[in-house]
Amino acid sequence: MPSIRDLSEMLFVPLFYVCAVLIVMALAAFRSRAGGLRRWRYVLVAAAAATYLVSTPFLSNLLLQQLEDAYSPPSLTGVVQGKNLIVVLSGGWLRVTRHGWFPELGEAGWESTYAGVRLWRRIGGIMLFSGASTPDSSDSGAAEMARVAKLMGVPDTDIRIEPDSLDTHQNIQFSRRRIRRFHGSVWLVTTAFHMMRTMAVVHRLGLRMIPYPCFYRSDQRLTVYSWMPSNNAPVVLEDVLHEWVGLWYYRLRGWA
Repeated sequence: MPSIRDLSEMLFVPLFYVCAVLIVMALAAFRSRAGGLRRWRYVLVAAAAATYLVSTPFLSNLLLQQLEDAYSPPSLTGVVQGKNLIVVLSGGWLRVTRHGWFPELGEAGWESTYAGVRLWRRIGGIMLFSGASTPDSSDSGAAEMARVAKLMGVPDTDIRIEPDSLDTHQNIQFSRRRIRRFHGSVWLVTTAFHMMRTMAVVHRLGLRMIPYPCFYRSDQRLTVYSWMPSNNAPVVLEDVLHEWVGLWYYRLRGWA
């Protein structure tokens, strides 16, 4: 049974009211015997249904699970200590301030950095951070992740950065030489929902990397809240659609 807090949060979801208005208009269209509104009755029903699906976590969670279930976390049994290259992809954006540009990591960037450092603590080796530089070349997402890793105890001698890549394809392409020359196991750390597209690029370039997904966001079982309108559902759906569209775009370009 939804709590008063859950119901109150639902009342602050704009799409809830849009859906309600569309349902009322659809009912009015079916009840009217003539007029312009009746001609739109099926369109209104379709619009109400689409709005409901977009505003509830069920659809976004279903599509998100398909991406996150593509690769499972690997076993670390038998991994040779120290002979590892851990490639960590950045996640975030570049923010302009009064004093210049600054790389913001965002949730994905922080989670990937933490997961990469956690893996490094268990298996050792070299950490390679890959992320875009600011337009003035004064900083980069990769450098910011490296600074966070240092604060978490990773020494300078175990850190490398690749600051020139602007997208997932370039993340792997610009690190390709280091990956191929490394004698040992190469690990890939990125968010679980981003792993499918990234590994598609890895395979296309003929590289061998061990996927180490992190930052799982999908719910593994349905609850009553899965069917209630939420402000977060459209945000998750946007991220998921971005990945699916990005994957097909990469395939069209021959990158995946």
